[in-house]
Parts: sequence; structure tokens; C-alpha cells
Amino acid sequence: MKFARGLCLAVLAMPCWGRIGDSAVAETSAKVVFTQSVNLDDGTSMGMLKIHENEEPADAVYEFSKEHSMLLLPRNRQAMLNHICKSVPCLRREAVLFSISTLLPNNMTFEIMEGVEPIDAAHRFALQHKLNVEQRTQLFEEACKVVPCTRSKPVMWRKQVWVDNTYLREIVFMEDDEPADVLYKQLVPRFGHIADKYVRDQILEEGKQLGLPMTRPYALVYERSLAVYVGDEKTSITIKLFDNGMEPIDVLWELGSKYNFEKDFEWSLLQSKLLPEMCTFAPCLRSEPVIWKRILRNEEGEDLATVQVLRGEEPIDSIDAACQSLGATKDIFDALLEAACSELKCSRNIPIVLQAQIPLPMGETIKDDQDAVVGLLNVFENEDAGLAIRRFIQTYKDNVNESAYDDLKQYFEENLCNKEPRFKCDFTPGSSSDIPEVFEEVMDASEKTIEVFEELITASEEEIMLSAPADEAPALLSAKSDDILVEE
Repeated sequence: MKFARGLCLAVLAMPCWGRIGDSAVAETSAKVVFTQSVNLDDGTSMGMLKIHENEEPADAVYEFSKEHSMLLLPRNRQAMLNHICKSVPCLRREAVLFSISTLLPNNMTFEIMEGVEPIDAAHRFALQHKLNVEQRTQLFEEACKVVPCTRSKPVMWRKQVWVDNTYLREIVFMEDDEPADVLYKQLVPRFGHIADKYVRDQILEEGKQLGLPMTRPYALVYERSLAVYVGDEKTSITIKLFDNGMEPIDVLWELGSKYNFEKDFEWSLLQSKLLPEMCTFAPCLRSEPVIWKRILRNEEGEDLATVQVLRGEEPIDSIDAACQSLGATKDIFDALLEAACSELKCSRNIPIVLQAQIPLPMGETIKDDQDAVVGLLNVFENEDAGLAIRRFIQTYKDNVNESAYDDLKQYFEENLCNKEPRFKCDFTPGSSSDIPEVFEEVMDASEKTIEVFEELITASEEEIMLSAPADEAPALLSAKSDDILVEE
């Protein structure tokens, strides 16, 4: 950019200036080493910019702009300095906006440079010279009498983050911020993760190494206060959901257990009112809470697996499915079942080893205006499949046709009986009255609505078939209240 006498910078409503010569004009005791006329783009003169000996040009330009109520963009000021610094030595390009001597050893000077937020300058100065918060506040308040202050919290850390490998974003962590919360709000939209937990954990670890204050490694993603009655007293409770992998339904269950909201009516109200809202802030993978769990650990204390029972599940079914999947021994199965039944209600001691979902009415085409329901065909361990089929027909007798037994028997023979199941395929003649008492269940499946019936058999059978052989399973050493210790 060329500068000549009377030439103006064509900047929208910004001042422009032109050099008039190198002669010194002594207006103060200090020698003037540079003078410059400053004009607006319409030719209006704003006066003479003078720089004295030992005066920093950046400070002179800033003070001139301030004195004449001129708004110079940083790039325009830099353009002026680029021209001035060809004739006058320049030690810096930013102006000092505030300077004060402190009562510290060696008479230290606190300065605020142009472009720096006063609280950030005060914070850095306080850290450098080990000042307390009260002393920092005094410096900050003095600076704000002279320099505009836009915030009262200092920046603790700035981090450039690639988001979705697409664009770079700066994350700013302020004093008193919880870093995990800041990362979550900045990088995780409400419906779908842009930066996954692994990336955020890496950033938190980096911040921790740099001394960034934090109280927890996971973010608070949902918080709500409720007024409830505990007994006859009204109290306020707070629900907090963190980004720590805990299911929202389990958070609700813990709250309900704490305040004895476990009755069906109270729990259903809590679940129906809050769970849909919570599921907009965190992924919900299930709608029933874990009411019991045990951790399988080896002798070194390492976690091997977690066995859990959901609300509404029969404990023996959940434990059996987990043990089959893990290839656990009968000793481990018995220890888990004993522990569960000491805390939960167990209504039977034989597990369901297969559950088939049968569209009803069976053998008929469901009309468009007809609700689709599913019938559950449960087969217990060592039970004859024929008995299970007859029990199913008796339970859903109003929704099955006459060929139901033969159709289901054929399906079992062709698809299940040849896979070494844990039930019998004798299909011994008999009637539903032969069902032992232990197999009787209340099966209210008529209200269950489903949309698609692509498979008759659930994934439980596949899990059983993929389980490890019994001779490769770990052996039980001891059982504790919180875990089951196993030997690999």
C-alpha cells in the first residue's frame, strides 16, 4: 500500500491519513520524531498525529484514536504502524491500555495490552506472581475503571478441536467451568454425537495434564428438580443424568428406590413423565431398570463380566442366559441364583431356555385395521417341546387354529431340535393338564403390540449356541455381596 501527501485510506467511515514530512515539532519537552496528518475518507482533517522521542508508536496511534473518538479497525492501525515503523523504531504493535505499579517486590508493573481482556491479564499476572484471588480482583477492578471489561471470569484454556474430521473449532474453558460439561455442550448435539466420548476423554486428559481444574470426567447432560411428597412432607429432589454410560432408566430407578417410589403406580408415573424427556438428552437402550447385578472378577480383581436382572424379569432366566453366554459353570450359576433370590422375589427354579414370538391370530392374515399381537411360546429347561406347544395352545386358544400343534411341531423338528437344544423333542402324547405347577405362568401377551414378525425365535437361542464349552468355563472360588470371584 502506497502512502503519499493527502492520500486517504478508502475504508468505510474509517479515518485515513497521509504523511506531511519528517520535520520535528516540539510541543512538549520531549522531541517530536514523527508527525502525520490524519484525514477521514471524505477529506475532513482529524488533526496531527505526533510521536515523541521514547514514545511507543502503537501507544501514540491508540491514544490519538481515543482522543479524537475515532474507531480504527486493528488492520487499519496495523497499516498505519507499518508505515510509521519505517521511520521510527517500534518495539511492539499492540498498545498498552492500562499500567499500574504494584506493591510487590521489585516494584512489578501490571499492564494490559490492546486486544487482551482485563480479567485474563489479571489472572496471568496473579499466577505469575502468586497473588491470591482477592489481590487479583483488586487489579481487575482498577483496570475496569480505565479499560472496557466484558467479562469477570478468565479463560483457563483454549483448545482447537477437529469436529467430525471436517472443520476446526475452538473450545474455550472459563474459570469455574466444568470442562466435561463444556466439551459436551460444544461438541455433542442433542440428537447424535459429533465428537464421541473417546475424543472428549482425550481432551480432558490433556487439560488435566496442563492443570485445568475439573471435578469429574463426565458431563452433566440433564438436570431437573421435582417437588414430591415423602410421607406427609413435601420436599424437593433433583434428578441428574451424566454422560457416564448409565442408562436413564437406571438413574430413575435409583431415585425411586431412594424415596420409596417403587410401587407400580408411583414408578409408572415417574417413568412415563420423565423418561421420554431424559431420552432426548442421552441414548436410551432399554425401558426397564436393572434391579440386581453382580460382577464376575478373577483373582487379580479384573472385571470379567456383569450379570444383571431387569425389572419384570424372572431372576433365573436372566442369570441362566448370562451364564450360558459366558460358558460359566453350574457352581457359578448356583451362587448367582442364590445371591439374587436372597434379595429378589424368585417364583420358579427352572429357566426358560427358548422363547418364540408367534404372531396372532395364528394361521390367519392380519387385516390392516386389526391390531397385531404376539403370543409367547416358552420352553423350559429339559421340558418336552410338545408340552410347551400344548401349553401355548391352551393359553391362546381363542387365537390359534386347529393345525397349530402340527405346524409348531414341524417348525421345531426342522429348525430347532437338530441344534442340540436344552429341551426335549420327544413330543410325547398328552394334554395341557399334564403341565407341572412349576411351569404355570400368567402370560398376558394379548396387549403386546408388534410391527414386524420376521423371525419366530429370539436371539437367546443363538447366544446359547455360541457359548463356550462347559469344560472351558471358569471355576467358582468364592461369592461376595458385590461380586462373584472366578478363576480363569
